[in-house]
Amino acid sequence: MRKLPYSKEVYDYLTTHSIKADNIPNALLSIHSGEIKKALVEGKINQYQQIQLDETILRLCASMGMCERIKNTVFPKSYSLMIHFTIYVFATLLPFGISDDLPLLEIALTIILPSIFIAIEETSILMQDPFENQPLDTPMTALCKTIEINLKEMIEDRDVPVREKETGYYVL
Repeated sequence: MRKLPYSKEVYDYLTTHSIKADNIPNALLSIHSGEIKKALVEGKINQYQQIQLDETILRLCASMGMCERIKNTVFPKSYSLMIHFTIYVFATLLPFGISDDLPLLEIALTIILPSIFIAIEETSILMQDPFENQPLDTPMTALCKTIEINLKEMIEDRDVPVREKETGYYVL
């Protein structure tokens, strides 16, 4: 989603298993689905377990599709232009709507109120793309690391990664 190069572990896994596709996560889900069918045929899981695992893969695929739709949604330029226009009209008309009895208050309000609206608008622009590996984005790396730790603890793996402490003001 973030268009970053794969980690060494992921690259090695994809190379070892000869996985080549335009949508690698979808290809992995398809392989997992095949492995579940194989486990059912071999009697390693029962039909109820197979149904539950297939539903989990279906939910993962649906979640992946939702994230891709969010990532690929383009906000029209006219939306941003309209907000800019509205803020500038507000900033222009604001001094005329404030009493002239307190000129320092009028100057302060004329500067502070439009600045707040501009800051809100800039924040919304930064938050439009939640998967771009920026400070305001969804912390995908931290979420994936937590899932990896939880799964490895569930299967009692000895090689459980250590949770890294956040060192900055944001988590990626």
